[in-house]
Amino acid sequence: MTLPQLSPSEWPVMNAVWEHAPIRAKAVHQLLQEQGHPHDVDSVKTYLARMMKKGAVGTEREGKAYLYSPLVDREAMVAEEMQRCWKKVPPVMRAKVVKQVCEMADDIPKEDIRDIITAFQARV
Repeated sequence: MTLPQLSPSEWPVMNAVWEHAPIRAKAVHQLLQEQGHPHDVDSVKTYLARMMKKGAVGTEREGKAYLYSPLVDREAMVAEEMQRCWKKVPPVMRAKVVKQVCEMADDIPKEDIRDIITAFQARV
């Protein structure tokens, strides 16, 4: 199965759907506002409609509103997006990129860091 490609503006919307499904467009908008995203509710509805066409989300009707739910696996989508990004990094820059990610990732739990270190050590 080919996974849909999301635009940078669609990713926060998709994350809200993954985390809170089933969810209404207005609730997605409210969550995005709380996170500092500037999208208005009509933009959120447009993104959701695009994501439906791409096969990323599905809907069910609840009264006059629609409830949105994910149709794709979050882990698979993130892995594919990371693969696309990684392919854009020239091989000579990849070690620097990994180091930069490590320096930025101050919110990763220590147990996960140990798992990452173990994965790197297995490659040496």
